[in-house]
Amino acid sequence: MTPSNSSNFHQMENFIKYLNSYSNLSKKTVENLRENIVKFELKKNTILLRQEQICQYLYFVDKGILKQYYYLNDNEVIDYFATENKIASSISSLFGQKPSNKIIEAIEDSTLFAISFKKLEELFLNHADLERVGRLIATEAFILMEERVLSLQFHTAKRRYDDLVKTNPDILQRVSLGNIASYLGITQVTLSRIRSQK
Repeated sequence: MTPSNSSNFHQMENFIKYLNSYSNLSKKTVENLRENIVKFELKKNTILLRQEQICQYLYFVDKGILKQYYYLNDNEVIDYFATENKIASSISSLFGQKPSNKIIEAIEDSTLFAISFKKLEELFLNHADLERVGRLIATEAFILMEERVLSLQFHTAKRRYDDLVKTNPDILQRVSLGNIASYLGITQVTLSRIRSQK
């Protein structure tokens, strides 16, 4: 999959805003970032990252939805949905430059803005403010991962469903019930029962 250069500043503005939300970036940093951001257009069901592939980009979802998953006993287990204004990369694979144990796939036609790991490393060396942002993004990703593990271990299926509705209300209209059930760690029958209680 080949990215295209993104020369339209307005198109990538949401990505810049996202990075700035962690810590204010200098004008020079933003200029250098814009020079290195590329654009990916994905059709529905396109695989962005395959298992055992090393993630080479920090992806930002400008439009669409992606799912991150793995297989357990031949069953697809979804552990993350990346909707608009969220990161869709395998953080451990990207920053560790090791093979990913997850797959990332587009659920809808999607538009992503991205920066390669190589360019990111160069920018980190020259811009301390961006290096801080990168550390904060990685830290948040690992916190969210831990919270998800705790949720699966200690929260009821209904609590997990309610949390999903609260944090991603539009997911239910855009993602199949099978995918939602997989993410919640329950069967579709259980999901249907929870939904009927609403």
